[in-house]
Amino acid sequence: MSIATAAPPEPKPTASSRFPLWLLGIGLLALLGSAALAARLIWEMTVWTWERGPQMVGYMLVHGSGGVLVLFPPLLVLWLAVAIAYTLRRLLKRRPLSRVSVITMVLSVGLLWLMSLPYGFWQRLFIDRLISGPKAAEFFVYAAALGDLATVKTFLAHGIPVDIRDGGKTALYGATVGGKTEVLKYLIAAGADANATDSWGESPLAVAIAEKHQEAAAVLSEHGAKIIHGTEEQRAKARQDFRAAIPYPPSTTAPAGRSGPDAK
Repeated sequence: MSIATAAPPEPKPTASSRFPLWLLGIGLLALLGSAALAARLIWEMTVWTWERGPQMVGYMLVHGSGGVLVLFPPLLVLWLAVAIAYTLRRLLKRRPLSRVSVITMVLSVGLLWLMSLPYGFWQRLFIDRLISGPKAAEFFVYAAALGDLATVKTFLAHGIPVDIRDGGKTALYGATVGGKTEVLKYLIAAGADANATDSWGESPLAVAIAEKHQEAAAVLSEHGAKIIHGTEEQRAKARQDFRAAIPYPPSTTAPAGRSGPDAK
């Protein structure tokens, strides 16, 4: 006759087996603050982008009351390094781990990875929405100017015309202004017009020379690009259109020439 014996109760964690509460508290604080920042940035790269066009991601946040949020990711990285070192030490001593601390570390790694995804990733993820919207040309030229070849390829693969214009500028022109030679080569191979002038009458090669992008100028020259400058009539109309597009307060005067990355 056997007598059933109850399994001994699991030992309760002692103070020496727990993750330090002060360290866990810092981690949770850093995690929540970083999550708030990630939510805001992803909102800008998705919803705001769909509604308003390309964004200077984080600019308004940093220059507003929410700027304190940018302190949390570095804190989270520092906490994660300390937490991993502490965990490894406990493993070497064969001590039990805190489930909450492990979950917090896993969530921290995942959140940091999510925040590392570039702006172009979100544009490619929602390419169908962008390509069918009124700002498709702006997104395409913007990606070319930034040198985001993956996004440029995605737009072309989804049928956007290679020479579509945004305010008179093509993607090839944008890549020239940014000095992005890899994008230049790809656009030319895709059939882009190397002599497509902007609203000021300037050709990409003329801009490349003015901006001192020697490599870009060499690529354009190899593919038959010419130096073309706009007429005075074109410049006058471009200045007029520029002033009409950007309203100035009554007490200020609009600039006589260009402004921005393609200023002359």
